[in-house]
Amino acid sequence: MRALRSFPKQYKLVNETVAEVRFYYASSREEEDVETQNALDEGVISTDYRHYDFFVTLKDGRGFGFSAYTPEYIRDYLTQERIISFVDSGIVIVSDISVDALLAALEECLEREYLYGLEAFGYRSNNWGDIEKRFRVDLGSRLLDVRVSFLKKWTVYRRKDSRNGTRKRFRNGLSKVTGSLAAVRGRVSGQGE
Repeated sequence: MRALRSFPKQYKLVNETVAEVRFYYASSREEEDVETQNALDEGVISTDYRHYDFFVTLKDGRGFGFSAYTPEYIRDYLTQERIISFVDSGIVIVSDISVDALLAALEECLEREYLYGLEAFGYRSNNWGDIEKRFRVDLGSRLLDVRVSFLKKWTVYRRKDSRNGTRKRFRNGLSKVTGSLAAVRGRVSGQGE
């Protein structure tokens, strides 16, 4: 993955509103690693560099995905698949797949945002880096609560109560489960009732 955070001065709106443009894969054969180039030469894989997906994170936190196509790719796709229409979300048509062409398309989308909203040009996407971070922190704290309640070493605290702003102490319901499991174990080993 490659991220672009500084942009040429000619793209005024991109510089004002975009925090980052992410490119997840190579946009040309020259950008591929040696193993992929060898696989392309041997015919093991095939890649068409006339189509490219890129993702944009705005400075206000919103994220959008775009699918850039060259006109030749669309014509070849229609012919090959024997279909008469082509529809994709977040489609932008560019003359070639290059950083300049993608930024020019993004600049044009931002120029027209006030008319239709950026959702008309690109599809909403999440800022996955932040979501993964929030997921790990939230999941980690919940797992800690579970471990603590199983060990019964500390009381688990809930967040502030919204009605009166106080923190309430409680024993997690899992401690009742561990007590029940201990009783079952006692019965199985012959120590219980």
